[in-house]
Amino acid sequence: MPKLCRVVLGLTIATLAFAVPVPASPASSRMAPLGVVMSADNASSGVDVVNSGATIYDGDQLATRDDGAMLLRIGTGKLFLHKATSVRLHALSTGFSANLDKGTVSMSSEEGRTFELLTNGLTIRPAGLHSTAVQIERVSPTEVILISTRGDLKVSLGDEAETVSAGNSYKVEVDPPAVEADPAGLEQQGAIYPGRRRKGFYIVLIGAIAAVTAVAIWRAVMSPDKP
Repeated sequence: MPKLCRVVLGLTIATLAFAVPVPASPASSRMAPLGVVMSADNASSGVDVVNSGATIYDGDQLATRDDGAMLLRIGTGKLFLHKATSVRLHALSTGFSANLDKGTVSMSSEEGRTFELLTNGLTIRPAGLHSTAVQIERVSPTEVILISTRGDLKVSLGDEAETVSAGNSYKVEVDPPAVEADPAGLEQQGAIYPGRRRKGFYIVLIGAIAAVTAVAIWRAVMSPDKP
């Protein structure tokens, strides 16, 4: 082959090598399913309406309207969103995590599994890998109400942590200015559990939960009769 032809052919091959597009990496597939909707009424995931049987994924933002409700099964655990509630869900190696933006949730986990709820800077989770059922309400940016019907709970903020016992309801206050202004006023609200006050948060024992409340939480997230 003449020298000129070989040069032209070489340049042509080099040009084509740069011109041919490199196959794009396949778009990352959506993460594995986190759970499934067991029942839903006036509920949504992002901007989409959610119905029974829908699949929930890691990172989904779920919400219920003022007259809505939604029950999820996540592995062996359950999560019930009461009316006017908004949460974002994530997967854990042994369960699931929910970031509560507003409203009230009931949560449960079976033996050997767990969950965690994040709100107002607090992390609330079972104190161990035992069967747990709890209801958590975000009252305001500085106040949370806990009702545990089964299993002790660990409440933490940074490196501060307290454990609360099942069978009672508690109010958790996060760095409330009123406490520093009038510490005596706190004593009139109820006993501090367990007689200590933390810098970042404190817990007030409201009292033993009523039987009707315990049954309601059990039916929401523990009853085997649920669909």
